[in-house]
Amino acid sequence: GRPAGGGPRGGARFAGGGAAGVSPRHAALLDAQAAWFSLRLGRGVPDLAGVVRRLRASPSREGYGQFLLGVLLDALGDGRMAPVHLRAFLRRNARIEEAKRVTLADELAAARRTLARLVPSD
Repeated sequence: GRPAGGGPRGGARFAGGGAAGVSPRHAALLDAQAAWFSLRLGRGVPDLAGVVRRLRASPSREGYGQFLLGVLLDALGDGRMAPVHLRAFLRRNARIEEAKRVTLADELAAARRTLARLVPSD
C-alpha cells in the first residue's frame, strides 16, 4: 500500500502543501524528506529549489532538517552550503544513544558519503 502521509509512492506534494492533516510547521520537513526519497529513487523533483527554500524558512530546518538541506543542496549543485549542513547534522548526532543511531543509520551514512565526495579532506 501507500505510505501514510505521502512519500515517494504516496504522491507527496512538493509545492509546500505537504500531506493532508500535517501541521504547517512540519510540512516543509515532510516535503523535503519526500524530495530526498524521490531523488534516491532516481526520480525528478519539481521545484527542488522551492523545497529547499521552504525548509530553510521553517523551524524544522534544525536537526534532521540539516541533513535534508545538505543532501538537497548537493542535488542542486551547491557544493559550498551542502557541507555546512551535513557537518552540522553529523556534529549534532556524534554522541547519540544507540536506538537513535540505528534509526538514523542510513542518513548518517549518506551524510558522511556526500561530505567525503564534496570535501575530500573531511
